[in-house]
Parts: sequence; C-alpha cells; structure tokens
Amino acid sequence: MANKNKKMMIGGQAVIEGVMMRSANFYAVALRRKSGDIDIKIEPFKTVTKKFKLLAKPFLRGIVSLFEMMILGMKTLSYSADIYSLDLDENAAEKERKKNEKAKKISWDIIFSIIFAFGFGILLFVLLPLWLTNVIKTFFNFANNPIIYNIIDGIMRLIIFLTYVIAISFMKDIQRVFAYHGAEHMAVYTNENNDDLTIENAKKYTTLHPRCGTNFMFIVIILGIFMISLFPIDTFMQKFLIRLIIMPLVASISYEIIRFLGNNYETQKWARFFFSPGLMLQKLTTNIPDDSQIEVALKAMKAVLDKEKSL
Repeated sequence: MANKNKKMMIGGQAVIEGVMMRSANFYAVALRRKSGDIDIKIEPFKTVTKKFKLLAKPFLRGIVSLFEMMILGMKTLSYSADIYSLDLDENAAEKERKKNEKAKKISWDIIFSIIFAFGFGILLFVLLPLWLTNVIKTFFNFANNPIIYNIIDGIMRLIIFLTYVIAISFMKDIQRVFAYHGAEHMAVYTNENNDDLTIENAKKYTTLHPRCGTNFMFIVIILGIFMISLFPIDTFMQKFLIRLIIMPLVASISYEIIRFLGNNYETQKWARFFFSPGLMLQKLTTNIPDDSQIEVALKAMKAVLDKEKSL
C-alpha cells in the first residue's frame, strides 16, 4: 500500500482556517474551528476526463484540470468562509449555511465568483501590464521591437504579480492562509515520501513545493512572452485579444511543463534549476505554519488517503 501512496498524486490548496486536499476520486476540507476542534468534510471528486477520455490527453488535460480546480477551489473556499462566519456569528451564519446546503453544488454565487476572479485577473495581469508597456513604448523607441515589447510586457506582469502578493501578505488573515499553504506543502511532502502522517515528520520538510500554483504562474508568464512573440501584430486591441486567445494554449503547455519537471525534480539537477525561480516566489506565498496548522493539513491528507484505500 505504501507504493500506492507514493504514486498517488495528491494536491490541494489553503482555505480560510484550513486546507483542502484532492486525490483522484475524493476531496477533503479540514477546518480549524473556533473551539479548537477540526471539522472534516469529505466528498467524491469526479473529473470529466474519466467520462471523456480524449480530455485526458496531453495539452487537453491541463485546461480541464485547471478549470476543475478553479471550480473546486472556489467551492471549498466558499465553504470555509461559511464555517468561519458560523464561528463569528452563530445565528446568522447558521441560517445562511442551511440555505447553502440546499443549493446546488455549483451555486450562482460560485459561478459569479469565478467570473469575477477571471475578469479581475484579466484586468490586472493582462490589460494593465499591456497598457503600461504601451506607455513605455511612447518614451523609448527600442520598445517598439516586438520581442523587446513582449519582454517588457512580461516583466510588467511579473512586477504586478509580485506587488499584488506582497501587498496582500500584510493582511493578517492572508498571513494565516499563507501559513496553511505552507502546511499543505509539508503534508504533501510527507505523503510523497511515505512517512507516517505526523506533525514531527511533516516539520522535516520545506514549505516550498515544485507542483505549487505559484510555479505554474511563473511558467505561464515566461512562456507567454515567447508565444506572443510568434504573432506579428501592431494595434493595442489586437495585442490584447491575442493574449486572451492564446491563454488556454499557454496554460496547457505550462501544465505539461510543470508535470514533466515535477517528475524529474528529485533526480535531475536541471529540473531543480528550472524550478528555482518559482520556488523563490513561493517564499512570498507560504509562511511557516505552527503545529496546529500542520495538524489540519495532515487531517485533510489522511482523509482522502483513507477514502482511496477503501475503494
């Protein structure tokens, strides 16, 4: 059974006062309640790639996986927010929670949140850096070169991303989320190395993990610079539209890159070299967790592993 755990790719994300872990067939959300207890919610996870085998092929599976994780992420984040509100205002939150339990699994609130997050991401990480690059071009003639223009655009995106992460990292609630993010990585390492899921074992590992979404974002930004350079376009609107059009392609290729590098991370120095910038960025998106936060992450990990073993 240890080998099965070794090969089982389990990932997750931090939520409000907790961690979500997702395996092949289940996901679990472990939350630290105000009382000190840990609540665990376990639900089946059904990917569309099992029904439509074509979507499991390389360069398609990445888009599907990202879309599914976005939906699951919003869903579990919303759930953790409901539980957190329940601890703050028991009566009002309880009514709201009961109302949400009757709703469909993918409520309109979650759909709206995804649309808003996607729109905000386009505004902040596509439109704004493109506009800033256009401003720079008016002052420096060398920026009119298509390759240099795209490099500046990529640098602007990276600067905005770093500025955004640094800015929110000063918020107390976000600092706790970043600590749970670190705990999630430590729990994943513990499982990947076939160690017993104990706090002592988890504390041996770093909070930086090669398969983190922060690494993915960095690869998307760098790869986007080169791919956009393949299209000789001039107007601002054309440049904006081409960035939107190729976004799924960039994301799908980045997904395959991070899988390939991740599979070679432990054995190949060149893989660790390519991952090093993304790992450095994770120092901004993860904090060192305390024992109680590590315990929550391990509970979520154990929950999905136990369910997988029961199949």
